[in-house]
Amino acid sequence: MGIKEYALDCLGAALLDESMVIEAVSDGVVSISGYSRESLIGTPGLSLVHPDDSERAGEAMLELVRTQLPTVNGIYRMRVSDDTFKDYAIQALTCTDDGSVKTVLKFSAVSLVLRADEFARDAVDTLRLLGEGRQLNDCLERVHHLAERHIPGNHLAISTVQGGEVWTHRRASGRAFCWEQPSQVRPPNIERALANHLTGPWRAFSSMAEFEPTANGALITSVLTDGANELLGYVEATRESVAEPDEREWMVHGLVRQVLTAVLRRVRLDEQLRHAADHDPLTGLANRRRLFNDMAAADDIAGTSLLLIDLDRFSWINNNLGHDVGDQALVAVAARLRELCPTGSTITRFGGDEFVVWFPAPLSELGDLYQALRSAKIMPSSTGDRRSTLRSSIGAITIRPGETAAEAIKRADDAMYEAKSSGGDRIHIA
Repeated sequence: MGIKEYALDCLGAALLDESMVIEAVSDGVVSISGYSRESLIGTPGLSLVHPDDSERAGEAMLELVRTQLPTVNGIYRMRVSDDTFKDYAIQALTCTDDGSVKTVLKFSAVSLVLRADEFARDAVDTLRLLGEGRQLNDCLERVHHLAERHIPGNHLAISTVQGGEVWTHRRASGRAFCWEQPSQVRPPNIERALANHLTGPWRAFSSMAEFEPTANGALITSVLTDGANELLGYVEATRESVAEPDEREWMVHGLVRQVLTAVLRRVRLDEQLRHAADHDPLTGLANRRRLFNDMAAADDIAGTSLLLIDLDRFSWINNNLGHDVGDQALVAVAARLRELCPTGSTITRFGGDEFVVWFPAPLSELGDLYQALRSAKIMPSSTGDRRSTLRSSIGAITIRPGETAAEAIKRADDAMYEAKSSGGDRIHIA
């Protein structure tokens, strides 16, 4: 069958040799691309595919050849003569010519059904990344690609809200993405869109986004919230047209919003799980797992300092003032350690009423810090007219060359017991 016969039921067809180089094209391909037949023949087929679609197109070609599937379908952005890209539904199939296996690409207009199927596959692939533990940057780039592919002419700025700061992720130039400097201010249109979303029917796309004509095109703002109506972030899509978005564009933008919401919720959940795994739930300090991980990650812990702090008479507080007062005392100790310890220290609730502080400097550079820690009397909340002042026994060491974290902590623990056996309320430097 010749190339003309393959093109009878579509906009045009192209024949690729075993190296995926264009060998022949129909008149229809010449017409829709704007290129001459001579300039197309001999060109690698993937070179005409949008850079963001080329990897997917290459995988589809390999799948076609390796599995001998009868056909592979998809939507791809193809370069035309004015260096812009247009969407086409492309059906790829193999044929045999002179004993060699070649590939035929049939170009058709994109149907709504095929576009919906493609979006669903892309959305599932994007969400699959979440299960692979991908970084936020990877996921956001996929969301950018998802929107740009399915809403031609749209360019996203994705903003996340973290600790009151707004961080914006966008395409800077070419294919590169970047984070902009954080801002403390949310634009007024974001506040309006959030209000609309919280008061409107949740299924209404108009409640999720706002359309704003501007000098440079139209801006669609989509608000992202979690179940508690907390603002996680928002999307601003700059469009090439100032016309009101059609129903398909509203729908795709709404679906992009849904995917991004899932991404940000998963990232937030991962952050919470990582924090819970590395921190003590009562005091918020690092736990022993985090301490050992930090020390293991250091290039060399020799010459750094380790303090092991044990509270004196803490059992008396629990037994006589109650465990609630004991918990308040531990929280107060944690707050005091944060105040006194220098930046870069790992402050750990090691267990019970024991705290470990790891400093990235030798004891000689800490001055009287450990004396300040010992004399930092903590007065827990009173029960009735009974009060107790917390004192501590401290073991302090400088970690030796070749000493492991476990060995250093054991030596600091021995030093702490020396202080406690001498009456407590003192420091023992080993």
